[in-house]
Amino acid sequence: IFFRFLSDGLSSTRSQYPVLRDPVALLRLLVQHDVPVPPPAGPSPSHSPMPSAAGPHALAPFPPAAQAAKLHVYKENTQQLECVRSEAVVVQMEDTPFASGGVCQAFRAWLIGADGKKGPMQVAKKYTFKDAKQGFAEDHLNSYEAAALAEPFNNLLRAHLPQYPTVKFLQCVRLLELKSEWYSLEEHLEGKWTKFNNIFGDVERQPWGEEETRFFDVSAAFSHFGFLHSDHQHTVLDIQGVGTSYTDPAIVSRQQLKYGYTDTGYNGLQSFFQKHVCSPVCKALRLRRVDGNVLPHPTGIKPKAPPTCPPCPPNPPSPDPKARRCSLPCGFTVEAAAPTDQAVDTEVTMTKENAVKHEYKNETWEATSIQVHVSPLPLALGSKRIVYDMMDFSAPKSKQHKVAKAAKQATREETFNEVIMQKKCQRLAKKFNEYDVPRKIAYNDLCVIELVDRPVDASGEHPVMIMEPKLKGDCKRYTDGLGCTVDEDRDIPEAFSHFSYEFTKGKVVVVNIQGAEDTYTDPQVHSNAPETCPPAWGQGDMGEAGIAKFFEHHRCNAVCRHMNLH
Repeated sequence: IFFRFLSDGLSSTRSQYPVLRDPVALLRLLVQHDVPVPPPAGPSPSHSPMPSAAGPHALAPFPPAAQAAKLHVYKENTQQLECVRSEAVVVQMEDTPFASGGVCQAFRAWLIGADGKKGPMQVAKKYTFKDAKQGFAEDHLNSYEAAALAEPFNNLLRAHLPQYPTVKFLQCVRLLELKSEWYSLEEHLEGKWTKFNNIFGDVERQPWGEEETRFFDVSAAFSHFGFLHSDHQHTVLDIQGVGTSYTDPAIVSRQQLKYGYTDTGYNGLQSFFQKHVCSPVCKALRLRRVDGNVLPHPTGIKPKAPPTCPPCPPNPPSPDPKARRCSLPCGFTVEAAAPTDQAVDTEVTMTKENAVKHEYKNETWEATSIQVHVSPLPLALGSKRIVYDMMDFSAPKSKQHKVAKAAKQATREETFNEVIMQKKCQRLAKKFNEYDVPRKIAYNDLCVIELVDRPVDASGEHPVMIMEPKLKGDCKRYTDGLGCTVDEDRDIPEAFSHFSYEFTKGKVVVVNIQGAEDTYTDPQVHSNAPETCPPAWGQGDMGEAGIAKFFEHHRCNAVCRHMNLH
């Protein structure tokens, strides 16, 4: 499935906040045909507009409208963005994305030829959290660097393993302008989509067959090769595609964010090699083993050929227990590893930075200067937020471990108002507990952290994050943003939503109930007057429509009846 675990692969192993992903499907209106388009003479099997199987690959039951657009085509095989032509086109694009990831949404699209017939299916990617042109520029650079590494890797593969398929990366060179929206347009890959690794080198290994295992071995060897061939500077992760035809790669370098948002830096490189087990392809290509705990330093000389182990002697000596064994099948031994004091990148030190903690108390904001450490390695990448581990050195030692949440799109004001919204939900939870309910609930304490040592943005403000104590236990989502039940085993969450409406005399309903056991966080509130208080309730406040949607799905449970809620 296209883009199926940019965030899912991370949250499955790293995050206590899987709830950051919004599972609510987008409801779309039927398409209106503004421009009549003659139907194709007969769709080919590979581009059938109505596949028989339902599911994530099924197309919309109604054909999308044809629309005038502008296509900007950029020069291939270059780091710089250089537009070679811009042309008016007619495009059909489905209204509903067939896949959504932590970075973008993917739509099926077709360019309409002069004869009125649809061309091959394309994938139009709309960036969900950052400037589309910036996202396109990052993807262009990443696809170029990945393709540049693919060429020497393929030469090596042909020389040693001619029976293995070579790798190919789609170039990000087409930008579609449609109704003031920007989309990256690329070829649609036919076949079974596989995510071989993510931006941390995590792998969701499945019970693959022989051919899929071969594809996986090639992808892992390519990531290994990239680090060696770049003189230990960077490699390619987030490898995904069909077979060995890939798209949307991430260049991960020693300098975090050098290649954009998905560049997880030294930690990403280290994470990959700590998990990487040399495949038969790595061994056949004689790729030198890399210790994930102590990454080798750049030598300053980019090799013309990939580094390899020394030639195997006719009669290998008996293994020396003090020597490091080669990963080749022959087991040839080389000199012992250099002393660890020669390595400076063994770990990321816990550096402290100055911050201002803004706490909302008694309807006012109080500011305190503190020191914190924010991990450079995200815990999770959600559709709306990035979650980091954090240490608050102003707190007692037993309470220093926190999490920090950085919004992808929210303004500074919206970040502060999110804290206000949770504080109001705290008060509602305390009132709820005054009733004879089976379990007491609480909302986590939030505050805003302003990182004053970091550069200011275009508005002259330092970056801000939301900080909260790390919840103990597994986090679960009990109801979604419309109040629909996700976890059927608990009555308290929906009863609390119902109570919030009754207690406020119909002014608000609290939904999106999630957290660990009975400690909640990240609520959403729908109000009956969103036009008068959008700051307090956020962009997700759907107003009376949101309240009506909750009661459309809600069925009073035992707790509701116990509290005489109607």
